[in-house]
Amino acid sequence: MAAPSSLLFSLFFYILCSACVNTIVNAVTSPILCHEDEKSFLLNFKKSLTLSSDSSSYSKTASWKADNSSDCCSWDGVECDKDTGFVISLDLSNSSISGTLHSNSTLFGLVHLRDLNLADNDFKNSSIPPQISYLSRLSSINLSHSSISGQIPFELSGSLDLTSLDLSSNFLNGTFPVAIFDLPSLTVLNVSYNQNLAGYLPVFNQTSSLRALELDSTKFSGTIPASIGNLQSLTKLRLGRCRFSGSIPASIGNLTELTFLSFTNARFEAGKLSWLDKLTKLNSLYLMYTNLYGEIPSSLANLTKLTTLHLQMNHFTGEIPFQLFNMTELINLSLFDNQLTGSISSSFSQLINLDNLNLKKNNFSGIVEADVFLSLEKLTFLSLSQNNISLLTNHLINSTLSHFTGLELDSCNLKEIPYFLKFQDKLETLSLTGNSIHGQVPAWLWNASDSLVEIYLFRNFLTGMGQNLSVLPGTSLRVIDIKDNMLKGNLPVPPTTIMAYYVANNKLTGEIPSKMCGLRSLKILHLFNNNMTGPIPSCLGNSLSVFNVGGNNFSGMIPQSYSEKCDLRVMDLSQNRLEGQLPRSLSNCRMLRILDLGDNKLEDTFPSWLGTLPQLQVLILHANRFWGATASSPGIGSPFPMLQIIDVSQNSFSGDLPLEYIKNWSAMKFLPSDMELYAYTRTPIPVI
Repeated sequence: MAAPSSLLFSLFFYILCSACVNTIVNAVTSPILCHEDEKSFLLNFKKSLTLSSDSSSYSKTASWKADNSSDCCSWDGVECDKDTGFVISLDLSNSSISGTLHSNSTLFGLVHLRDLNLADNDFKNSSIPPQISYLSRLSSINLSHSSISGQIPFELSGSLDLTSLDLSSNFLNGTFPVAIFDLPSLTVLNVSYNQNLAGYLPVFNQTSSLRALELDSTKFSGTIPASIGNLQSLTKLRLGRCRFSGSIPASIGNLTELTFLSFTNARFEAGKLSWLDKLTKLNSLYLMYTNLYGEIPSSLANLTKLTTLHLQMNHFTGEIPFQLFNMTELINLSLFDNQLTGSISSSFSQLINLDNLNLKKNNFSGIVEADVFLSLEKLTFLSLSQNNISLLTNHLINSTLSHFTGLELDSCNLKEIPYFLKFQDKLETLSLTGNSIHGQVPAWLWNASDSLVEIYLFRNFLTGMGQNLSVLPGTSLRVIDIKDNMLKGNLPVPPTTIMAYYVANNKLTGEIPSKMCGLRSLKILHLFNNNMTGPIPSCLGNSLSVFNVGGNNFSGMIPQSYSEKCDLRVMDLSQNRLEGQLPRSLSNCRMLRILDLGDNKLEDTFPSWLGTLPQLQVLILHANRFWGATASSPGIGSPFPMLQIIDVSQNSFSGDLPLEYIKNWSAMKFLPSDMELYAYTRTPIPVI
């Protein structure tokens, strides 16, 4: 009987051990669910938010459900610790949510949180509550592009585990808590594009672990301390568009790990690029408008990894160092607006990776072969404008021709429109102003590219926009600027996509074509100083923002129907032969700033009813047949509140200028921000 008992005991022991092993295995392999209190915190935080009504947008919180079977660790944007089940990461970036960050938000109950990303949402200009310091384990905070405002809470300077803080592109103000710079683990700090955020840089010590410091487009001021050279781990430094003063410290040259450096639009004292030699890891360098002078150093060639070099709007002189043409990794090169001299070297053809090249507004001289740049297959933007060069082109087309999207060849002594443009099927913007181009615009130019959006041909000697073209072709054109030429004949009708049509200072004749009435996108029409005749079409009044047909021979009455939808900002009908009264419906044009009716045959009383226009700054009635007193209309409390220029000379007005006008014209005490307003005065105006 002993044997069966022993067998039964062994079997029982085996079953018991197997059960224990299964229990242990299940305990190890079963996922740990999130904690109910943290699930409740998340759901309450969701309730405080509003989801976008845009059906195409997706919010990560859509997966957050309150039912018992829903584990918050599996929700979109939520990550839990695998061992404890606590929420350690919350990423709701770009989730189409909006709302206010309240100080009592349940978000601050997630005390185990390490990473918080609420970027690219809309928090309705709410401030960052100081209670964010309750999340003492945070290592990463990203609230960029989230419409937050107010001050950065000082309490963040106590977040000792913080490694990354990104508050960029918001509406923060006040003074940046300088103690945040001293956080022992901080590697990334980005508060750029907060235009009202002030602050200053501290003395940096060698123990700092900062790798990225981005403060551009803020109100940070003071000098850049020499101790910035202690940030030996720094790879990215952006201090552009701030209010720093003093000079760029030479110690910047000690930051040998830098790959990105920007001092754009800074108010530094004049200086040279003597500190640049050792920054051999740079691939992006932005130093435009930083008051640099002297020659471009040849040691720039040490920066063999450089792909972007922007030195525009400085005071560099001398020639481009030949060593620069060995920097074959360059993709973007801008030397625009300096005082560089010498020739534009054919060695540019060695920069085979160039995508964007801007040499505009220097003192380069000599003959330049267009083929130097046409051989660069990757080149999409080129500007050689406003130098002293003569650009030579030919009709031979290379199979490796560049495909430009933008081309600026202003003042390049061109005698004709370059033939290679016929094959530029990706061109979006073309500027050939200030050359010596004669004759007709070739018809093929309008069809060269379906992508052509803007074309600038002003200040040439063109006589027509294309032989026998009454309607210009084009599927994308929005801007045509062909003023200051010698165009003759009737006005060609632009494509239906046109928004701005500048044809002033030519010799056009005939009437405004009736087909112009079908241009629903047209906002700016400049026909000043031509020889055009006939009536002004009534269809053009309401949709335009700028309507300038002065200096012609238009006759008849001013169109009488201006609706409440009138969008006019500028209307110049001066120097024509217009007659009759002013249309009272002009009072519907509430955005009107400039109204010039001078030198016509208009016959009416003083238009006191225009005094209701809240934006009117310039009113020219010079040399017409206006008559009577200049009394104000009853019911107008503060007539002409923004008026800065008025000319009523050479009319038949009688009596005194009403005292109520003079008292109300306080805007005349201030210099207009738009100096073009003064172009509308052609006779001396008495000081009132």
